[in-house]
Amino acid sequence: MAIKETDIRLAKEKADRAKEDGQAAENEWDDKIKKARIQADTLERDLQAIKKGSYDYSNDIKEAKKTEESARRTLETVKLQRAKLEAEITVKQNNEKTSKRTVSLDQSMLQLDINSKEEEIAKLSKVIEQKGRVYSPVQGIIGNSGLDYGITITGSEKLVILTGGFELLMKGNKDNLKYFTEGDEIEIKSYDTNTPFTSVIETLGLPDEEGLITFTALLPDGNYKEGGSLTYRLKKTSQEYPNCVPLQAIRQDSGNRTYVLMVREKATVLGTEQTAFRLEVTVEEKDRNTAAISGSFASADIIITGSSKDISEGDRVMANETE
Repeated sequence: MAIKETDIRLAKEKADRAKEDGQAAENEWDDKIKKARIQADTLERDLQAIKKGSYDYSNDIKEAKKTEESARRTLETVKLQRAKLEAEITVKQNNEKTSKRTVSLDQSMLQLDINSKEEEIAKLSKVIEQKGRVYSPVQGIIGNSGLDYGITITGSEKLVILTGGFELLMKGNKDNLKYFTEGDEIEIKSYDTNTPFTSVIETLGLPDEEGLITFTALLPDGNYKEGGSLTYRLKKTSQEYPNCVPLQAIRQDSGNRTYVLMVREKATVLGTEQTAFRLEVTVEEKDRNTAAISGSFASADIIITGSSKDISEGDRVMANETE
């Protein structure tokens, strides 16, 4: 059987390629073996250097830092993504809450409208039941009215109804009232009886331009008429107190202890100086201007009732004695 030249040529080409492939594989393995030997030698040198303590870790540290930096950046990226996701979730939840509140508010407004309409219907129903007559919700005396018989009302008319007790309004001279205060008794007599009754001063105003003070007292139950007149008499008895000072001389500390500042003289290298010292006192009685006090002081002691600036215990003062 004759072998064709073509087959011989093809077989030769395959043999050449196989030889080339074998040589390439051999070269590749040679390179791998060479690299492995180089790596093994390097590791051996590094191992010996580590054992001797001369190994240079700088490259390893650099690589570790690169790895650490890469990991840190990855972590930061994950944190940012998580924060973004949480923010989106929060916005979504807030939107849902706002939507629920809006619905609830709308429902509340609708319920208010319903309640208002129901109240209006109830009022109209009551007027219909009363055949058009409207009654006051409270008992009292009509003090003012803008209504006349036969007029057509518009809904803006008002009735002033006086309820409760009566009050007596009085005026007195400030010099006569300076000894009285709120709570003091006052004797009142009606025009139709000779028997007086006792009340107390409820309010005590300030003097007006004419020097008159307006004060009031509540009246007990009785047959009074608005605008009517009554007579009154003020009286006040009190015991005598040997030591009285103006109210502005009375001071209190943070512990609510009452005291006054007095003048004490002491000798210094510059001579005799006057200083303020504290003395605790008890307020026995007081009115709008004066207080009666008791304490361990003598009548010759000087009590500070006023000063041109704030003073405290121990401050140096210059006394200007007055009555």
